[in-house]
Amino acid sequence: MPVGQKAETIGYISADAVSLPSCLAELIDKIGDDTFSFAPVELSNEEFMASVSLIKFCLDKIEGSCPDLYSEIKTIIQRICFFKIQPLDSSAVMYSGSKLNYLVCVFINAAMAEHPLYFWTDKLVHEAAHQMLLAIMLEEEVVLNPDRERYKSPLRTEGRTLTGIYHAAFVIYRIVLAFHHLLRTSCLSDRDRKGIERSLSDYIVKFDAAYEVIRAKGRLTEYGSALMASCEKAVRNYEQMHDATPV
Repeated sequence: MPVGQKAETIGYISADAVSLPSCLAELIDKIGDDTFSFAPVELSNEEFMASVSLIKFCLDKIEGSCPDLYSEIKTIIQRICFFKIQPLDSSAVMYSGSKLNYLVCVFINAAMAEHPLYFWTDKLVHEAAHQMLLAIMLEEEVVLNPDRERYKSPLRTEGRTLTGIYHAAFVIYRIVLAFHHLLRTSCLSDRDRKGIERSLSDYIVKFDAAYEVIRAKGRLTEYGSALMASCEKAVRNYEQMHDATPV
């Protein structure tokens, strides 16, 4: 974000309040390459307000640990829509989602309330990263592979397009960035610190898996190649600093 530009204010809405069942169905039924079968569940006002408070708390932690990332998130995301669903025929749970049709708006499952702070931070940074890359791809061609090609993804059970793998790597890079900065602060509970340390190690492994697919199978533009190279370099730097941190 340019120096001196003010971060936007995020608006919070409930899927129930704005009658979004068809929009939500499209998002969940056709998000990425996975399919979810679900039934909407009413989101109470208490659950909605608790979700808003948790997201604001996460944003405060991000602002305190990495102001640049905080400003980017508040510029990228203009609206957060909370929803609640009951999976019908699968144990898979959709915690959050983004789609090009709803750019600047992300969807977050209020059922996450039982999870710790770092889990919410993960999903918030995750969706902001998708939004950022979607916006980039509106202006710059990144991946040249046709969508008929499918490859193993570190974040999904089903095969994904190379564009999907690229998204996964970019998202993981952004989460690693956020977690790295959070670990350098003293504002975390023991539960969150241990959760972030464990998740950070797992995400670096997943980034390497995605990066290997991109390196071996990806047909990238010059811009796409340079962007992913910068992500890989940053993850390696964070990995070295993480490994060097005394336990």
